[in-house]
Amino acid sequence: MRMIFWLRGVCLAGTLALLLSACGGEALSQPTTTASAKTPAASCASKFTNVSVGYEAQGTIRSATSGDTSSEQLWVLMMYTTSAQAGQPDYIQGKFVWRMTGHGDFHVLALGPHGEQLAPKEGPTAHLGSTWDTHPGDEWGTIMAFSSAGCWIMRAWRDDVSGDVALLLK
Repeated sequence: MRMIFWLRGVCLAGTLALLLSACGGEALSQPTTTASAKTPAASCASKFTNVSVGYEAQGTIRSATSGDTSSEQLWVLMMYTTSAQAGQPDYIQGKFVWRMTGHGDFHVLALGPHGEQLAPKEGPTAHLGSTWDTHPGDEWGTIMAFSSAGCWIMRAWRDDVSGDVALLLK
């Protein structure tokens, strides 16, 4: 009889721990494997503006520790995009330069309109110097390949901060 109560307690504790870990707050130090960006294209908050070297956008920031994010920033520069060539599975790919404040390694993932999760095709590669130095933070480069049109959320994160940038592909 005691064994049944002990097993029931272990199962209840395990279930509770699983539920609590799945119901964390907004702040994510890295995306979960079930994250998606199922944002309708009509409401996609893509805010890229033309600058001399490409198109840039500022991301929205979240703290991994629920701390103050007023000094944290995420910026992305889209240097170019190219349509896929015949026989390639990619819809479009582009070169992106990232600047992000915070500490630790830099990671990025593209979350697609149909639940896709795509890692960079190349990078992230740290940049030691740059002509795009108008924003704070360390700098990295990536080549991102997108598999379809629609609203893509590019999620970047470091140890203490994460952020999103929306990109609408037509």
